[in-house]
Amino acid sequence: MRRLRFAIVGTILASGLIMSCERGSPQANDPADREIQTLGLRQTANSTPVLAASDQWVVAVWSAADHERTDIYAAMSRDAGQHFGAPVRVNDVEGEGHVAGENPPRVAIARTKAGSDTPPEVVVTWASNRAKHLGLRSARSIDGGQTFLPSTSIGDEAIGGERGYESVAVDADRVVHAAWLDGRRDLDTPPQASEGNEEEQMHLMFAVGSGNGRWTTEKPLATNVCGCCKTAIATGPDGAIHVAFRNIYPGSLRDISFTTSHDGGRAFSPPVRVSEDHWMLDGCPDDGPAMVLDHDGVVHLVWPTLVQGGQPSIGLFHASTRDGVTFTPRQRIETLGTPKPSHAQLTADACGALTLVWDEAQGSGRRAVMRQLTPLPTGDVRAGEPHVISGSHSAVFPVVAPTSYGVVAAWTELDKTRADRSAVAFRPIPLDATCDVTR
Repeated sequence: MRRLRFAIVGTILASGLIMSCERGSPQANDPADREIQTLGLRQTANSTPVLAASDQWVVAVWSAADHERTDIYAAMSRDAGQHFGAPVRVNDVEGEGHVAGENPPRVAIARTKAGSDTPPEVVVTWASNRAKHLGLRSARSIDGGQTFLPSTSIGDEAIGGERGYESVAVDADRVVHAAWLDGRRDLDTPPQASEGNEEEQMHLMFAVGSGNGRWTTEKPLATNVCGCCKTAIATGPDGAIHVAFRNIYPGSLRDISFTTSHDGGRAFSPPVRVSEDHWMLDGCPDDGPAMVLDHDGVVHLVWPTLVQGGQPSIGLFHASTRDGVTFTPRQRIETLGTPKPSHAQLTADACGALTLVWDEAQGSGRRAVMRQLTPLPTGDVRAGEPHVISGSHSAVFPVVAPTSYGVVAAWTELDKTRADRSAVAFRPIPLDATCDVTR
């Protein structure tokens, strides 16, 4: 048993407001801007950050774009996200990245023993436009992100159609699993429009990575799904593989679906609807679900959807499931109160609490916001106060990962003067918690 004890908290936001002392707040009496550091290459647009962590090891992955060329970079932290090493290019063909906000690269990290100095294995995936062929690629690092092996294709390169919006996870046995959206068709077949009026019908696909970096033959999990919302994948301690995605239901309703495998990905359950939200949209919301398991194995999802009313707006909602079949009624997670909180991401810390981040308008820009969610026996969550964690620059697409220190958050920080310049901002955030954790 290991007792984790994080620092007592309370924060001063960029606005100067002092928040109350509670679990999940940033470090006391320290302006947000002073705690924020940046990653990225000079004279480029650094964006689409993602994070993965195991104990004190944290890997950050992002894209660096210069005109029409986009590369994928990774940097490793050995001290729970306090500092990161030099960026290392992941893609082995220069300029092949084909990523965007809801379609970022993805990263997964093998679990390490607490306090281990042995660098963990890292797997990075990204949407690629190699040789003008839209596909998915992955690359492994076996030395803690110092170098990456030559990349391999996820999916059959001989099949046409756009691929992306992938999610990736490493299970307790260090097996890699990936799910993604795929507009596959024979090369001589024109695109087929979806029921939701997208130009090309998209399918949810799945594959398993092998020890040599190759991938098994991919298989479809659902057809005619919403085509530009991120997917989510998570593995449980019992070996279960969970996948969540935004589906298209009759009437072009854009609701979240969920499917599970209990046999290592050989077969999945029929997708079930998480919540009937009645969001009718002839197009894609560009905003998918976030998913994580707590330490009791309960699956938690957070997603944006339309709030019906006289002045329709977007809200963030939570639901959970213990059996992968039935879900708790959706529970609204209050935000800063603006019409469109977006791009929710979710993680679970070692004490079982959940950390939710999203971006939302505040003043003349957007800000990254964090809120702690404590799971309850009913399956709902108790939500702490929201805290703005970004600084004075506009912040979009935040992500978060748990560490031995608390959590580390990252986001794309926009340049106020140059539309073609941006940085990846990150901030380690200590949490006030005490718990016993078996490792």
